[in-house]
Amino acid sequence: MAVEQQAEEQQNQTTENAEPTVEYSNQDILVSLNDEFREIAEKNLHVVEYLREVLSRGGTLPEYRGQLTSSMRGEKVKGGIIYPIGDPLFIHMYMDESGARAVYNPVEPIIPVKGRDLMHATEEAVAFRITSEFHFESAEEQSTKLREILGSVVSLNERNQNIGEYVYDNKKRMIETNSETYKAL
Repeated sequence: MAVEQQAEEQQNQTTENAEPTVEYSNQDILVSLNDEFREIAEKNLHVVEYLREVLSRGGTLPEYRGQLTSSMRGEKVKGGIIYPIGDPLFIHMYMDESGARAVYNPVEPIIPVKGRDLMHATEEAVAFRITSEFHFESAEEQSTKLREILGSVVSLNERNQNIGEYVYDNKKRMIETNSETYKAL
């Protein structure tokens, strides 16, 4: 059964106070996407999690657009549109319930509570490597240099499978984590 049919049945069976009963696997969601969207979602598992949340609330899968154009203005798409704003960030644009205004919802990796101190450890490790010789001529150059520093303080190890899991070496000020968590940084 297609994911959208499951979502519609769930919505019809759910009363105001009842909890949704349909569970969607990653595979259920991925097979319901077109090739381009599936490829994006496979590389960005937070998109799959977001789509699962949309479906569990009785929503419809949005369409993926690689970029927005002015010709799309006023186009009404059931479920809305998801488009990239910079790897790994996306926006889900849809109309509110009244249909009067557009809602722009960010779709981004979420680090669980247990991993939130990762941001602090990362900032500390990066700041430790910024010296008085850290100069830049443009915001682009600054971003490039900061990404290089970030790359020098993080080592990837996929045995930490959960987003937000990491190991911090306080003496070396080095972080070991998986690629999904690294993307969230």
